[in-house]
Amino acid sequence: METPDAAALLNRLLLVDELSEQRQKQLLAKATVERLSPGQELAATAADRYMLFLLEGELELELPQGQRRTLRDDDQRARGEIFPDGQVLRAKAVVGSRILRADRRFWMVLKEDQQRSGYEIREYQAGDREVHLMKRIYQALSSGDLKLPAIPRVMAQLQGMDEEAGLAELVRIIQLDPGIAARMVQVANSPMYRREDAVRQLREAVGRLGFRTARRLAVAHSVAGLLKSRVPGAARRLGRLWEHSMKVSVLSFVLARRQQDVDPEAALLAGLIHDIGSIPVLMFAAEEGYEREEELEQAIQSLRGLIGVLLLQNWGFEQEFVDVAEAAEDWYRQRAVPDLCAVVVVAKALSMTPEQRLAAGCPEPELLPSLELLHRSAGIKAADLLAEGREEMEQARQLLSG
Repeated sequence: METPDAAALLNRLLLVDELSEQRQKQLLAKATVERLSPGQELAATAADRYMLFLLEGELELELPQGQRRTLRDDDQRARGEIFPDGQVLRAKAVVGSRILRADRRFWMVLKEDQQRSGYEIREYQAGDREVHLMKRIYQALSSGDLKLPAIPRVMAQLQGMDEEAGLAELVRIIQLDPGIAARMVQVANSPMYRREDAVRQLREAVGRLGFRTARRLAVAHSVAGLLKSRVPGAARRLGRLWEHSMKVSVLSFVLARRQQDVDPEAALLAGLIHDIGSIPVLMFAAEEGYEREEELEQAIQSLRGLIGVLLLQNWGFEQEFVDVAEAAEDWYRQRAVPDLCAVVVVAKALSMTPEQRLAAGCPEPELLPSLELLHRSAGIKAADLLAEGREEMEQARQLLSG
Protein backbone atom coordinates (compact mmCIF):
# COMPACT_ATOMS: atom_id res chain seq x y z
CA MET A 1 0.00 0.00 0.00
CA GLU A 2 1.05 3.58 -0.63
CA THR A 3 0.24 6.88 1.00
CA PRO A 4 -1.71 9.08 -1.43
CA ASP A 5 -0.25 12.35 -2.70
CA ALA A 6 -2.81 14.73 -1.24
CA ALA A 7 -1.78 17.67 -3.41
CA ALA A 8 -2.26 15.65 -6.60
CA LEU A 9 -5.74 14.48 -5.56
CA LEU A 10 -7.26 17.67 -4.15
CA ASN A 11 -10.25 18.83 -6.22
CA ARG A 12 -9.94 15.82 -8.52
CA LEU A 13 -12.34 13.42 -6.82
CA LEU A 14 -16.01 14.01 -6.14
CA LEU A 15 -17.01 13.63 -2.46
CA VAL A 16 -13.44 14.50 -1.50
CA ASP A 17 -13.97 17.76 -3.40
CA GLU A 18 -16.96 18.52 -1.16
CA LEU A 19 -14.62 19.06 1.79
CA SER A 20 -12.50 22.09 2.56
CA GLU A 21 -8.83 21.80 1.64
CA GLN A 22 -7.83 21.21 5.26
CA ARG A 23 -10.41 18.45 5.69
CA GLN A 24 -9.45 16.91 2.34
CA LYS A 25 -5.91 16.60 3.62
CA GLN A 26 -7.14 15.06 6.89
CA LEU A 27 -9.15 12.47 4.96
CA LEU A 28 -6.34 11.63 2.54
CA ALA A 29 -3.79 11.39 5.34
CA LYS A 30 -5.69 8.31 6.56
CA ALA A 31 -6.40 6.92 3.08
CA THR A 32 -4.33 4.34 1.20
CA VAL A 33 -3.48 3.71 -2.44
CA GLU A 34 -3.62 0.07 -3.49
CA ARG A 35 -2.38 -1.65 -6.64
CA LEU A 36 -4.57 -4.12 -8.50
CA SER A 37 -3.08 -6.79 -10.73
CA PRO A 38 -4.76 -7.58 -14.07
CA GLY A 39 -7.76 -9.80 -13.36
CA GLN A 40 -7.96 -8.87 -9.67
CA GLU A 41 -11.55 -8.23 -8.55
CA LEU A 42 -13.32 -5.95 -6.10
CA ALA A 43 -16.82 -6.64 -4.74
CA ALA A 44 -19.37 -3.92 -4.03
CA THR A 45 -19.37 -4.94 -0.35
CA ALA A 46 -15.94 -3.29 -0.08
CA ALA A 47 -17.69 0.05 -0.51
CA ASP A 48 -19.80 -0.37 2.62
CA ARG A 49 -16.99 0.98 4.79
CA TYR A 50 -14.71 2.62 2.24
CA MET A 51 -14.98 5.03 -0.65
CA LEU A 52 -13.06 3.56 -3.59
CA PHE A 53 -11.80 5.66 -6.51
CA LEU A 54 -9.90 4.68 -9.66
CA LEU A 55 -6.66 6.66 -9.89
CA GLU A 56 -4.85 4.86 -12.67
CA GLY A 57 -5.63 2.04 -15.08
CA GLU A 58 -8.84 0.47 -16.36
CA LEU A 59 -11.64 -1.51 -14.71
CA GLU A 60 -14.43 -3.66 -16.12
CA LEU A 61 -17.63 -3.01 -14.15
CA GLU A 62 -20.40 -5.59 -13.71
CA LEU A 63 -23.86 -4.00 -13.47
CA PRO A 64 -26.98 -5.47 -11.80
CA GLN A 65 -28.63 -6.67 -15.05
CA GLY A 66 -25.52 -8.54 -16.13
CA GLN A 67 -24.32 -5.68 -18.31
CA ARG A 68 -20.69 -4.62 -18.33
CA ARG A 69 -18.93 -1.35 -18.97
CA THR A 70 -15.41 -0.03 -18.81
CA LEU A 71 -14.11 2.65 -16.45
CA ARG A 72 -10.79 4.32 -17.37
CA ASP A 73 -8.75 6.76 -15.31
CA ASP A 74 -9.23 9.54 -17.90
CA ASP A 75 -13.02 9.07 -17.89
CA GLN A 76 -15.03 11.85 -16.24
CA ARG A 77 -16.86 9.13 -14.30
CA ALA A 78 -13.58 8.26 -12.56
CA ARG A 79 -14.06 11.38 -10.45
CA GLY A 80 -16.83 9.49 -8.68
CA GLU A 81 -16.77 6.28 -6.66
CA ILE A 82 -16.14 2.95 -8.37
CA PHE A 83 -19.26 1.61 -6.66
CA PRO A 84 -22.05 4.23 -6.79
CA ASP A 85 -24.90 3.17 -4.54
CA GLY A 86 -26.31 -0.11 -5.92
CA GLN A 87 -25.24 0.60 -9.49
CA VAL A 88 -22.18 -1.67 -9.74
CA LEU A 89 -21.84 -5.19 -8.35
CA ARG A 90 -18.23 -6.01 -9.10
CA ALA A 91 -15.12 -4.47 -10.66
CA LYS A 92 -12.20 -6.26 -12.30
CA ALA A 93 -8.85 -4.75 -13.25
CA VAL A 94 -8.32 -4.99 -17.02
CA VAL A 95 -4.72 -3.81 -16.67
CA GLY A 96 -2.51 -3.04 -13.69
CA SER A 97 -4.40 -0.31 -11.83
CA ARG A 98 -4.27 1.84 -8.71
CA ILE A 99 -7.23 2.72 -6.48
CA LEU A 100 -7.73 5.08 -3.55
CA ARG A 101 -9.40 3.64 -0.42
CA ALA A 102 -10.76 6.31 1.97
CA ASP A 103 -12.74 5.69 5.16
CA ARG A 104 -16.41 6.51 4.53
CA ARG A 105 -17.32 7.11 8.17
CA PHE A 106 -14.41 9.50 8.66
CA TRP A 107 -15.53 11.38 5.53
CA MET A 108 -19.03 11.66 7.01
CA VAL A 109 -17.62 12.99 10.29
CA LEU A 110 -15.55 15.59 8.45
CA LYS A 111 -18.46 16.60 6.23
CA GLU A 112 -20.90 16.96 9.13
CA ASP A 113 -18.35 18.99 11.07
CA GLN A 114 -17.82 21.24 8.06
CA GLN A 115 -21.56 21.79 7.65
CA ARG A 116 -21.80 22.95 11.25
CA SER A 117 -18.60 25.01 11.32
CA GLY A 118 -20.34 28.18 10.14
CA TYR A 119 -22.21 28.51 13.43
CA GLU A 120 -20.56 30.28 16.33
CA ILE A 121 -22.99 28.70 18.81
CA ARG A 122 -23.93 25.07 18.33
CA GLU A 123 -26.62 23.11 20.13
CA TYR A 124 -25.29 19.59 20.09
CA GLN A 125 -27.97 16.97 19.77
CA ALA A 126 -27.08 13.27 19.81
CA GLY A 127 -25.51 13.19 16.35
CA ASP A 128 -23.87 16.56 16.84
CA ARG A 129 -22.21 15.50 20.08
CA GLU A 130 -20.74 12.43 18.41
CA VAL A 131 -19.20 14.59 15.69
CA HIS A 132 -17.77 16.89 18.35
CA LEU A 133 -16.47 13.90 20.33
CA MET A 134 -14.87 12.39 17.24
CA LYS A 135 -13.19 15.67 16.40
CA ARG A 136 -11.71 16.00 19.91
CA ILE A 137 -10.39 12.44 19.92
CA TYR A 138 -8.96 12.72 16.42
CA GLN A 139 -7.21 15.99 17.21
CA ALA A 140 -5.75 14.56 20.42
CA LEU A 141 -4.52 11.46 18.59
CA SER A 142 -3.07 13.41 15.65
CA SER A 143 -1.21 15.80 17.94
CA GLY A 144 0.11 13.04 20.21
CA ASP A 145 -1.92 14.39 23.15
CA LEU A 146 -4.21 11.39 23.58
CA LYS A 147 -3.42 10.32 27.14
CA LEU A 148 -4.74 6.82 27.69
CA PRO A 149 -4.78 5.38 31.19
CA ALA A 150 -2.00 2.92 32.00
CA ILE A 151 -0.47 3.22 28.53
CA PRO A 152 1.38 -0.04 27.85
CA ARG A 153 5.06 0.55 28.61
CA VAL A 154 6.53 -2.04 26.28
CA MET A 155 3.92 -2.16 23.50
CA ALA A 156 5.58 0.30 21.12
CA GLN A 157 8.89 -1.55 21.27
CA LEU A 158 7.25 -4.96 20.92
CA GLN A 159 5.19 -3.81 17.94
CA GLY A 160 8.33 -2.70 16.11
CA MET A 161 10.10 -6.06 16.49
CA ASP A 162 10.50 -8.94 14.08
CA GLU A 163 12.14 -12.32 14.56
CA GLU A 164 15.49 -11.02 13.31
CA ALA A 165 15.81 -9.13 16.60
CA GLY A 166 16.21 -12.46 18.40
CA LEU A 167 14.99 -13.91 21.68
CA ALA A 168 17.55 -12.06 23.80
CA GLU A 169 16.25 -8.67 22.64
CA LEU A 170 12.66 -9.79 23.20
CA VAL A 171 13.54 -10.82 26.76
CA ARG A 172 15.21 -7.46 27.35
CA ILE A 173 12.11 -5.53 26.29
CA ILE A 174 9.63 -7.69 28.23
CA GLN A 175 11.78 -7.20 31.35
CA LEU A 176 10.97 -3.49 31.21
CA ASP A 177 7.56 -4.40 32.65
CA PRO A 178 8.05 -6.72 35.64
CA GLY A 179 4.33 -7.55 35.76
CA ILE A 180 4.30 -8.82 32.18
CA ALA A 181 7.60 -10.65 32.72
CA ALA A 182 6.12 -12.53 35.69
CA ARG A 183 2.98 -13.37 33.73
CA MET A 184 5.06 -14.80 30.86
CA VAL A 185 6.71 -17.25 33.24
CA GLN A 186 3.29 -18.26 34.56
CA VAL A 187 1.97 -18.72 31.02
CA ALA A 188 4.93 -20.90 30.03
CA ASN A 189 4.11 -23.15 32.99
CA SER A 190 0.35 -23.25 32.23
CA PRO A 191 -1.34 -26.41 30.89
CA MET A 192 -1.39 -24.88 27.41
CA TYR A 193 2.41 -24.78 27.09
CA ARG A 194 3.95 -26.72 29.98
CA ARG A 195 6.34 -29.58 29.34
CA GLU A 196 7.97 -31.88 31.91
CA ASP A 197 10.07 -29.27 33.73
CA ALA A 198 8.79 -25.95 35.07
CA VAL A 199 10.59 -22.77 33.99
CA ARG A 200 11.66 -20.16 36.53
CA GLN A 201 13.32 -17.47 34.44
CA LEU A 202 11.89 -15.18 31.75
CA ARG A 203 14.59 -16.28 29.34
CA GLU A 204 13.48 -19.90 29.73
CA ALA A 205 9.83 -18.95 29.35
CA VAL A 206 10.41 -17.05 26.11
CA GLY A 207 12.55 -19.90 24.80
CA ARG A 208 9.75 -22.38 25.48
CA LEU A 209 7.04 -20.23 23.92
CA GLY A 210 9.05 -19.14 20.90
CA PHE A 211 9.51 -15.62 19.55
CA ARG A 212 6.16 -15.12 17.84
CA THR A 213 4.00 -16.61 20.60
CA ALA A 214 5.91 -14.80 23.36
CA ARG A 215 5.66 -11.48 21.56
CA ARG A 216 1.92 -11.86 20.87
CA LEU A 217 1.19 -12.82 24.46
CA ALA A 218 3.29 -9.98 25.86
CA VAL A 219 1.37 -7.46 23.73
CA ALA A 220 -1.90 -9.10 24.79
CA HIS A 221 -1.00 -8.60 28.46
CA SER A 222 -0.13 -4.96 27.74
CA VAL A 223 -3.57 -4.47 26.18
CA ALA A 224 -5.22 -6.34 29.06
CA GLY A 225 -3.62 -3.89 31.50
CA LEU A 226 -5.05 -1.01 29.48
CA LEU A 227 -8.53 -2.53 29.38
CA LYS A 228 -8.49 -3.07 33.16
CA SER A 229 -7.52 0.54 33.87
CA ARG A 230 -9.78 2.96 35.67
CA VAL A 231 -11.35 5.86 33.81
CA PRO A 232 -12.97 8.50 36.05
CA GLY A 233 -16.70 8.50 35.47
CA ALA A 234 -16.68 5.33 33.35
CA ALA A 235 -15.48 2.57 35.70
CA ARG A 236 -18.59 0.41 35.38
CA ARG A 237 -18.73 0.66 31.58
CA LEU A 238 -15.01 -0.05 31.26
CA GLY A 239 -15.43 -3.09 33.48
CA ARG A 240 -18.08 -4.42 31.09
CA LEU A 241 -15.75 -3.72 28.18
CA TRP A 242 -12.99 -5.78 29.83
CA GLU A 243 -15.32 -8.72 30.48
CA HIS A 244 -16.67 -8.61 26.91
CA SER A 245 -13.19 -8.31 25.38
CA MET A 246 -11.93 -11.19 27.53
CA LYS A 247 -14.81 -13.41 26.40
CA VAL A 248 -14.30 -12.59 22.70
CA SER A 249 -10.54 -13.09 23.08
CA VAL A 250 -10.94 -16.53 24.67
CA LEU A 251 -13.45 -17.66 22.04
CA SER A 252 -11.19 -16.34 19.26
CA PHE A 253 -8.26 -18.32 20.67
CA VAL A 254 -10.25 -21.55 20.84
CA LEU A 255 -11.66 -21.06 17.34
CA ALA A 256 -8.20 -20.36 15.90
CA ARG A 257 -6.74 -23.51 17.46
CA ARG A 258 -9.09 -25.43 15.18
CA GLN A 259 -7.79 -23.65 12.08
CA GLN A 260 -4.56 -24.26 10.20
CA ASP A 261 -4.19 -20.74 8.81
CA VAL A 262 -4.99 -18.56 11.85
CA ASP A 263 -2.45 -18.15 14.65
CA PRO A 264 -4.15 -18.77 18.04
CA GLU A 265 -2.10 -16.20 19.95
CA ALA A 266 -2.79 -13.61 17.24
CA ALA A 267 -6.50 -14.43 17.58
CA LEU A 268 -6.27 -14.03 21.37
CA LEU A 269 -4.80 -10.56 20.86
CA ALA A 270 -7.28 -9.69 18.10
CA GLY A 271 -10.20 -10.54 20.35
CA LEU A 272 -8.81 -8.23 23.03
CA ILE A 273 -8.32 -5.23 20.74
CA HIS A 274 -11.47 -5.52 18.62
CA ASP A 275 -13.28 -2.86 20.73
CA ILE A 276 -10.20 -0.88 21.79
CA GLY A 277 -11.67 2.29 20.26
CA SER A 278 -14.25 2.34 23.05
CA ILE A 279 -11.66 3.48 25.60
CA PRO A 280 -11.00 6.98 24.16
CA VAL A 281 -14.74 7.37 23.56
CA LEU A 282 -15.43 6.55 27.23
CA MET A 283 -12.70 8.94 28.40
CA PHE A 284 -13.86 11.90 26.36
CA ALA A 285 -17.56 11.18 26.87
CA ALA A 286 -16.96 11.34 30.64
CA GLU A 287 -15.33 14.75 30.18
CA GLU A 288 -18.21 15.91 27.96
CA GLY A 289 -20.79 14.97 30.58
CA TYR A 290 -22.59 12.11 28.87
CA GLU A 291 -25.09 11.09 31.53
CA ARG A 292 -27.74 9.01 29.77
CA GLU A 293 -26.71 5.38 29.19
CA GLU A 294 -28.39 5.18 25.78
CA GLU A 295 -26.61 8.34 24.63
CA LEU A 296 -23.22 6.93 25.68
CA GLU A 297 -23.92 3.61 23.96
CA GLN A 298 -24.86 5.40 20.76
CA ALA A 299 -21.58 7.32 20.82
CA ILE A 300 -19.61 4.11 21.40
CA GLN A 301 -21.42 2.27 18.61
CA SER A 302 -20.87 5.12 16.16
CA LEU A 303 -17.23 5.90 16.89
CA ARG A 304 -15.40 2.89 18.33
CA GLY A 305 -14.60 1.27 14.98
CA LEU A 306 -13.02 4.33 13.41
CA ILE A 307 -11.25 5.36 16.62
CA GLY A 308 -9.97 1.79 17.03
CA VAL A 309 -8.53 1.87 13.51
CA LEU A 310 -6.77 5.19 14.13
CA LEU A 311 -5.47 4.04 17.52
CA LEU A 312 -4.06 0.72 16.28
CA GLN A 313 -2.47 2.39 13.27
CA ASN A 314 -0.89 4.91 15.61
CA TRP A 315 0.47 2.06 17.76
CA GLY A 316 1.95 0.28 14.76
CA PHE A 317 -0.28 -2.81 14.71
CA GLU A 318 -0.24 -4.93 11.58
CA GLN A 319 -3.08 -4.34 9.10
CA GLU A 320 -4.82 -7.63 9.97
CA PHE A 321 -5.42 -6.30 13.51
CA VAL A 322 -6.54 -2.90 12.21
CA ASP A 323 -9.06 -4.72 10.00
CA VAL A 324 -10.46 -6.46 13.08
CA ALA A 325 -11.19 -3.14 14.80
CA GLU A 326 -12.86 -1.93 11.62
CA ALA A 327 -14.97 -4.98 10.76
CA ALA A 328 -15.63 -6.89 14.00
CA GLU A 329 -19.38 -6.34 13.54
CA ASP A 330 -19.44 -6.81 9.77
CA TRP A 331 -21.76 -9.77 10.20
CA TYR A 332 -22.15 -10.50 6.49
CA ARG A 333 -18.47 -10.16 5.63
CA GLN A 334 -17.44 -12.48 2.78
CA ARG A 335 -13.92 -13.90 2.33
CA ALA A 336 -12.46 -16.84 0.44
CA VAL A 337 -10.19 -18.10 3.24
CA PRO A 338 -10.32 -17.85 7.05
CA ASP A 339 -8.55 -14.87 8.61
CA LEU A 340 -8.33 -13.13 11.98
CA CYS A 341 -11.37 -10.99 11.27
CA ALA A 342 -13.56 -14.00 10.42
CA VAL A 343 -12.56 -15.65 13.71
CA VAL A 344 -13.33 -12.52 15.76
CA VAL A 345 -16.69 -11.92 14.00
CA VAL A 346 -17.78 -15.45 14.95
CA ALA A 347 -16.37 -15.15 18.48
CA LYS A 348 -18.17 -11.86 19.03
CA ALA A 349 -21.48 -13.31 17.85
CA LEU A 350 -21.03 -16.36 20.11
CA SER A 351 -20.25 -14.12 23.08
CA MET A 352 -23.63 -12.35 22.84
CA THR A 353 -26.99 -13.21 24.30
CA PRO A 354 -29.93 -13.43 21.86
CA GLU A 355 -31.08 -10.01 23.07
CA GLN A 356 -27.64 -8.50 22.47
CA ARG A 357 -27.47 -10.00 18.98
CA LEU A 358 -30.87 -8.56 18.17
CA ALA A 359 -29.81 -5.09 19.33
CA ALA A 360 -26.58 -5.30 17.31
CA GLY A 361 -28.30 -6.51 14.14
CA CYS A 362 -26.40 -9.79 14.37
CA PRO A 363 -28.03 -12.92 12.93
CA GLU A 364 -27.94 -16.30 14.62
CA PRO A 365 -24.31 -17.55 14.58
CA GLU A 366 -25.20 -20.41 12.22
CA LEU A 367 -26.20 -17.82 9.59
CA LEU A 368 -22.89 -15.94 9.64
CA PRO A 369 -20.86 -16.23 6.40
CA SER A 370 -17.73 -16.22 8.59
CA LEU A 371 -18.91 -19.29 10.50
CA GLU A 372 -19.76 -21.03 7.25
CA LEU A 373 -16.21 -20.24 6.13
CA LEU A 374 -14.72 -21.75 9.31
CA HIS A 375 -16.99 -24.77 8.97
CA ARG A 376 -15.84 -25.41 5.38
CA SER A 377 -12.22 -25.00 6.44
CA ALA A 378 -12.18 -26.99 9.68
CA GLY A 379 -15.65 -28.39 10.30
CA ILE A 380 -16.38 -25.93 13.12
CA LYS A 381 -19.95 -25.85 14.47
CA ALA A 382 -21.05 -23.24 16.99
CA ALA A 383 -22.96 -25.65 19.22
CA ASP A 384 -20.11 -28.16 19.32
CA LEU A 385 -17.55 -25.47 20.11
CA LEU A 386 -19.49 -24.15 23.10
CA ALA A 387 -20.27 -27.65 24.39
CA GLU A 388 -16.85 -29.24 23.91
CA GLY A 389 -14.48 -26.33 24.43
CA ARG A 390 -15.27 -25.30 28.01
CA GLU A 391 -12.05 -26.60 29.54
CA GLU A 392 -10.03 -25.13 26.70
CA MET A 393 -11.76 -21.77 27.12
CA GLU A 394 -11.01 -21.76 30.84
CA GLN A 395 -7.33 -22.46 30.12
CA ALA A 396 -7.32 -19.62 27.59
CA ARG A 397 -8.93 -17.29 30.13
CA GLN A 398 -6.14 -18.12 32.57
CA LEU A 399 -3.60 -16.94 29.97
CA LEU A 400 -5.00 -13.40 30.38
CA SER A 401 -5.77 -13.45 34.10
CA GLY A 402 -3.32 -12.23 36.65
